[in-house]
Amino acid sequence: MIPAPGVFGQSTNALLPSGLYVNSLIPIDTGFMKTYNHSYPQSMKLFQQLFYEITPNGKTKLNHLIVKGMTDTKLPVYDVMEFPVDDHIPPLMPAGEMLGNLGYAVDTVFVEKNGVLEKKLMPNEINEDEIDAVYFTEKWSFDAVAYKMKKEVVGITPVRKTFFNDLGTGEKVFKGFKKVGMLMPKAGAKDVFEPLLKIKYEFILGNEDMLAMETDTAAGCFHQIMSFSGFQIEKTNSPFFNSYSRNKLIDFLIDPVLKGKTDAFDFETGKKMSIAEVKTNLECTRDTVVVFNERTNNYDSLIVVEKFPRKEMIKSVVFEEEWFINPTTMAMRKDVISIAPVLWGNLASNPDYYESGNTTYNKEWRKKIAYVVKMKK
Repeated sequence: MIPAPGVFGQSTNALLPSGLYVNSLIPIDTGFMKTYNHSYPQSMKLFQQLFYEITPNGKTKLNHLIVKGMTDTKLPVYDVMEFPVDDHIPPLMPAGEMLGNLGYAVDTVFVEKNGVLEKKLMPNEINEDEIDAVYFTEKWSFDAVAYKMKKEVVGITPVRKTFFNDLGTGEKVFKGFKKVGMLMPKAGAKDVFEPLLKIKYEFILGNEDMLAMETDTAAGCFHQIMSFSGFQIEKTNSPFFNSYSRNKLIDFLIDPVLKGKTDAFDFETGKKMSIAEVKTNLECTRDTVVVFNERTNNYDSLIVVEKFPRKEMIKSVVFEEEWFINPTTMAMRKDVISIAPVLWGNLASNPDYYESGNTTYNKEWRKKIAYVVKMKK
């Protein structure tokens, strides 16, 4: 058992604003990635390569606890069409609608008995395994002095795979994803948390001003997160993830490492990296510049100019987290263990390139996890 965490002071949040809301669709089972990746065209294969790794660490699976919380313990379930921003409480979802979203239904069938057709009600039970992703609404905060990040879970929205019956074959065919309803548990001082799982997942650093207006399906929201066009749409003083908070987060992951204040580790091996190795992975380069020497009246002096990393190439990060839960109240706690910046684009380290005029292009975009920085406890 782990005691509930204290409140992370808003004044220490370097990401700004004091309540930075972030929406993230996170798989809780490998089946989600397999199903979702199947729908991507080959031209979007970079998106198919989102890093994901999960290790169950508790007694019960999250999808079971969610279904139990919504049906057995009768926790309040809220409408998914509104966002719980700045203490806004969305309207409650009717129980019938919530059960339908979970897949519960009663079908009417006719069976023959003693030569007479009788009507019979056949319930279609809820299948917990159809829930293999969760759409979280969270408040993020980063303490640049203590070098640690915290996430306060505001909303928990399970995402369910839906199917339809093929009239020709009678088989179940995948239809799409559907947001079931939102739980809004609040962690309190008396909450006692149990270990739930350990997870590593890649989060796209998209602009969520546009995402906040998306109210269609969880799949649609996922597309919005991963849409580069979303980087260019912003609102003044937005409480959602925007370019300022995104750039600040990237700064916190790079600047302390290059200054030697924070260690970086290889993502694959866990080996501590030198600053020179970090610069190489961040695509830092050095150029020599010829300058005029007034003493000799010749251009005979060389100065090495270091090009700093192109932070705009960091389009995502890999979070390593441990999740804890109070199975009675469904209050959750997420401990951020480490963060790894991921570079996207025409990487200089990619040997496959072509030239057009004075510009060199890679044959295709690549991704690279630069390194890992560990958050302090």
